[in-house]
Amino acid sequence: MSRRRVPFLSGMVLVVALVVGLPTAALAAFITSGASSANATAASFPAPGKPVATDSLTGVSVSWAGTTLSTGRAVDSYVLKRTVGATTTTVCTTISLNCSDSRQSSTATYVVVAKVGGWSSTSPASAAFISDFVAPTSSISISPAVNGGGWVKSTNPTVTVSATDALSGVGSVSYTINGGSTVTTNGSSVNFSLGQGTFTIQYWSTDVVGNVETPKKSVTYKVKGSTVAPSNFSLSSDSGSSSTDMITNVASQTFSGSAEANASVQVVYNGTTKTTTASASGSWSVTLTLAEGAKTATVTVTDAAGNTNSATPSLRLDTIVPTVVSETPVAGTQYTDGSWDDTCATRGGPGICGTAADTNGSGVDDITYELRKSGLLGGNYQCWNGNSWAAGQCGKQQDMDSGPSPWWASVPTNSMPNGFILSIQMRLVLTVTDIAGNSTTSTINFTKY
Repeated sequence: MSRRRVPFLSGMVLVVALVVGLPTAALAAFITSGASSANATAASFPAPGKPVATDSLTGVSVSWAGTTLSTGRAVDSYVLKRTVGATTTTVCTTISLNCSDSRQSSTATYVVVAKVGGWSSTSPASAAFISDFVAPTSSISISPAVNGGGWVKSTNPTVTVSATDALSGVGSVSYTINGGSTVTTNGSSVNFSLGQGTFTIQYWSTDVVGNVETPKKSVTYKVKGSTVAPSNFSLSSDSGSSSTDMITNVASQTFSGSAEANASVQVVYNGTTKTTTASASGSWSVTLTLAEGAKTATVTVTDAAGNTNSATPSLRLDTIVPTVVSETPVAGTQYTDGSWDDTCATRGGPGICGTAADTNGSGVDDITYELRKSGLLGGNYQCWNGNSWAAGQCGKQQDMDSGPSPWWASVPTNSMPNGFILSIQMRLVLTVTDIAGNSTTSTINFTKY
């Protein structure tokens, strides 16, 4: 800019003129004081900063960077203007660097004008802004997903709540479980785990400016990760030594057990498959025709969630009759005190002894006996009760002192009858029973002299 001299004025005179052609809006200040002439100095007028708008539910806050003349002089004021469509409105005139506005439902364009005297400088860029009146939208998912039966088959599934917001952005997501306390997490998503049972989850989100999603959304998950194994198996006719040993001599059976309530039950036995459903109390049963020998059944239960569990009980059909052999006495033999004294010596002493077997069967379970003698000269029979002879013991089976095989029962020599002139007729009746309940009887007739 060229300099020129101005005539001296009385006192101090300030003359301001607009200088055209500067890169920025500028004004020239010509200052003279006390001299006939002085140099004129041009001062630049930088523009204020681009406005920045921040939204909230109560209004819009607009701020900007201030400006001063290059000479250091402060501006007189700032004017914030808003344009919506074809309408421009002055929002405020202030010396501050911020101003509040009401929220606009359409896009508002803000500019800031700085004022010094009669001159102004406008922000180099405007701020286009629209208030966020729209709440965010949230969604929920669970992993693993709900299956076709409406269950989540898992021991510890993960739930994800996420939200989106196209304007101000998601501020937080919130949820409750079964009406419990609210959990709020900053950000647009949250993960949490569930245990076993039925869970009702209510969830919603809030955006940055405070719009809350309504109505709150709700979902119910049924979670189950396992089912109990089937148990308490039984046969309708368990003829074995125990009512729960699953050993029987009856082929046609009702096979039953327990499982989770309403579970599906599949029984596979000897190539045959039977299916049923457990009752509300968990009981179930199927009919089976057992095959000879010990065979394993596979019982598989499936609950409503699709979880499975199984057990493999052994079922044994035994129709094989056991056998019993008497080593002493031997049928048709006449014993004396001397020969009786030598019987069963290796088993425990004078008495009765022998072996039993249940080849390919369930095994010998028990051996009982009745030992009787006739009275002298054809008198009434008497039976051995384990210690002495008594008429009332006949027809009552006595247990062996040992067994089931080899077996032995003590009958001392001095307890055996002596015939003196005539031999005494004796009879031993043996009964052997296997574990399945099959039994057989063997009768040995002998004499004692």
